[in-house]
Amino acid sequence: MWLIATLTLVAALARRDAIVGDAIDGLVPTDHRPTIDSTWVVLEIGERERDEGGEIIEIGEVAEGDAASEGPAARERLEAAAAAIHAALPGAWTPIAPPAQEAAAWLESHVLYLVPPTRHRELAARVTPAAIDGAIAGIRARLSSPLFAATGEEPRRDPLGLRALLGDAALGLTAAPGRAEATAAGDLIAADGRALLLELRGEGPASATVERARAAIDDRAIRMKAAGEPLRRERSAEAVTRGLPRAPVSAAALALLVLALGLRAAAPVLMIVAATASGLATLAALGGPIDLLTLPLLVALVGVAGEGLVQRQTIAASGWAAPAITALALFPLLLAPYPLWQRWALAWALAALALFVALRLIGAALPGRLLAGRGLALHLRPWPPLAIVLSAGFLGAGAFAAESLEIRGPAAIELGDRDLEETRAAVRRDFFDPARIVSVSSRGDDLEDALGASIADAAAIVEGLGGELRHLDAPGALVIDAAAIDARREALEALEIPARMIDLEAAIKGAGLRVSAFAEVLKGAADLDSTPSATAALGGPLRGWIASHALIDDDGGDGVVLRSRAFIDGELDGDALPRGDGGRTQLRGPAVADDRDVQRLRGRLGLYAAAGLWIGALILWLATRDLALALAAAITAVASECGVLLLLLALDLPLGAPLLPALLLVGASGMIAGGRACRAIDRGAPLLAGAMLLSSLAQVAAGIALIATREPLWQAFGSALAGGAALAPGLGIFAAPGLYALLRRLTRERRG
Repeated sequence: MWLIATLTLVAALARRDAIVGDAIDGLVPTDHRPTIDSTWVVLEIGERERDEGGEIIEIGEVAEGDAASEGPAARERLEAAAAAIHAALPGAWTPIAPPAQEAAAWLESHVLYLVPPTRHRELAARVTPAAIDGAIAGIRARLSSPLFAATGEEPRRDPLGLRALLGDAALGLTAAPGRAEATAAGDLIAADGRALLLELRGEGPASATVERARAAIDDRAIRMKAAGEPLRRERSAEAVTRGLPRAPVSAAALALLVLALGLRAAAPVLMIVAATASGLATLAALGGPIDLLTLPLLVALVGVAGEGLVQRQTIAASGWAAPAITALALFPLLLAPYPLWQRWALAWALAALALFVALRLIGAALPGRLLAGRGLALHLRPWPPLAIVLSAGFLGAGAFAAESLEIRGPAAIELGDRDLEETRAAVRRDFFDPARIVSVSSRGDDLEDALGASIADAAAIVEGLGGELRHLDAPGALVIDAAAIDARREALEALEIPARMIDLEAAIKGAGLRVSAFAEVLKGAADLDSTPSATAALGGPLRGWIASHALIDDDGGDGVVLRSRAFIDGELDGDALPRGDGGRTQLRGPAVADDRDVQRLRGRLGLYAAAGLWIGALILWLATRDLALALAAAITAVASECGVLLLLLALDLPLGAPLLPALLLVGASGMIAGGRACRAIDRGAPLLAGAMLLSSLAQVAAGIALIATREPLWQAFGSALAGGAALAPGLGIFAAPGLYALLRRLTRERRG
C-alpha cells in the first residue's frame, strides 16, 4: 500500500505542467504584486569610480584615444544608443518621464500656474522690476563668458528662475537639482551625464528582449546592463532548476553518511531513503511548484528523516509525540498573512506524516536489533542553577537580537546572480531603487475624467511622500483642476503678471538681448487664459505620454484607468494617502507590502513562536500528562529559537518571512530534545544522547547542503537550520533537566 501511494504521487508529479516555479514574490500579497513588469536597462560610458557610499569620485575617459570624453558628448552618444534601442524595440520601449522638449514647452506656457500657492510670496519677489533687472543682468553676464556653452544652461526658457519654485511637483516634469533628468525621448540621464536608463516591457522572455537591445547598440564604448523583476524571475527559475536535484541530493548524501556511520548498518539507511522519497513526493505534490522560497523545505524534510528511526527513546509509550511535534511545526504559519506558507504548512504536516508512517511500516519488517539505540547513553543530573543561567542567557540574547536584527520584507529577496544584483544597485545609486516603486490607479469614465482623478492622486503623493520622492511619473502632476485654476488665476492677477511681463520684455531689450529668444516665455506667462487644465493637456504635445499611462481596468469596468508611479527612498507609513477632496489615494506595489511586513513582523515574531510553543507543549502534555515536562521543553525550544536569532545577528543576516519556517523547525527540535531529556529524568533511565546527537547531525547536514549553494536566501535558511539543530540537543542535555526539576518542585509545592 505504501509503495503504491508513493508511486502514485511520483506519477502525479511527472504529469504536472510545472514542477519548478519562477515566483520570487510568493510572500507578497496578490494586490501588491506589479501588474506591469519592467526591465530596466542601464547604458554607461566612461569609467565611473565610486567611494564606499556609492558616490562618484572620479570619471575617466569615455574611451582611450577618444576625444568625445566631455559630458555633453558622452550624453549625445548615450542618447544615440538609446534611440537605436527605441527603433529596434518599438513595442517594448516605454518612456519613464515626459519627453524633455514637450515638458519644457508645457512649462514655458504654464509655469506660473504650476507654482504652488505656498510659494507665491517668493514668486512676487521674483517679478518685481528690480528683481527682473537683476535677473537679466545676470543672464547677460553669463552669456558673455567663454565657458557658457559648456554649462548647457538655457536661460531663455526660464529667465526669472521660476522653475525653482515648483518644489516637489517638478518631479513630474523636470529633474530635481543633482538628480537624473529626462532626455528628449523620455528616458532618464544621470546627473553626471555618463549613465542613461531605459524601461522595456514585453510579453516574451526578458533575457531575449535584453539581448535584442544589446544587439542594437553599435557604439563599443557603451556598456549595457539590465535588471528588473522579469529578469529576477528568470534567474530564480534557473537557480531552482539547478538546485532542485543538487540541494536535496546533497542533503540526503550527507545525512545518510552521518546515519550510516552512526548506525553501522545498511538496512536502516535504506529505510530512510524509501521513507524520505514518500515524504518528498507528498510535499512536492501538495505544496505546488517548487520555487526559490520553498526549495529549502524539501531539504529540511530530508534532515528530519532520521527522526523516528534513530530515536528509539520515545517520550510517550506510543511514540507519536515527537513525530506529531515535527509534523505540526509549521502550523503557526497558518496565522501569518502569507498564503504560500499557509499552503506549505499543511503540505509539510502531511509530508511528515507520510514519512513517519513509512518508517513505521518499513521498520516493522526489520529485525528489532537493527533499530536498537546505539552510542552514548548519559545519566542526566538536574542542575537548576546552570539551567537558569543558560535559559536566561539565551532568552536575553534572543530578545536583544530580535530588536537589533535587520528585518527585510518579502519583496527584497537577494539573488545569487551578482551581475543582476550589481545592476540593481547601479540603478538605485544613479536613478532610483527598482524595488521602491509605488503605483496608484486613477479611474474615470474617459481619458479626461481619469486625468482629473489623477490630479488629486498626484497632489496626494506630492503632499504625503514629498520628502521621500526620487522621481514621480504621474500625468496628474502636469495639470490642475478647475477650482485650483480659478484660485491661482486670482492670485496671479493680484501680482499683475501681464504688466510684469512687459517689464521683463523691456529689461531684455535694454540689455541688448534678442526678445525673440524669450518669446515663448513672454507669451505663455502673459496669457493667463492659457491654463494647465486636463483639456489643454490632452489637446497638447503631452497627450501621447499621458495616454501611455492608460491601463486595462482589472475590475472589468468600461472606464479608463491611468497609472501613476512614485519612485521613493524612505519607508511608507501606510498604504493610503489623504486627498484634498476627502478621499484616500490607495498605494500599491511590493514596496508597500515590504514596509508593512517590516513594521509588523518584529511584533508578530513572538506570536508565531508562542503558537509553536503552545502546540508542542500541548502535545507533550497530552502524551505525558506532566505539565512541568511540557513547560521545561517549551523553554528549551524558545531558547533554541533565541540562539538562532543571535546567530543571524552574528552573521549579519537579515530576518524576514522566508526564514520563519527555519525558526519554527528549530523550535520543534528544541521541544523534542527537551522532552526526551526530561522524560529520561522522570523515568530514572539514561538518555540515549548518541541517538539524539545523530538525529541532530542529520538536520545539520541538511543545513550545510543549503549553505553550500550560492543563493543568499538558501544560505541564510541553512545557517539557521544547522545552527539551531546543533544547539537544540545541547540545551536539551544541559538546560532541560534542571528546568524540569525546578518546575516539578514548583508545581508540587502549589498542589501541596
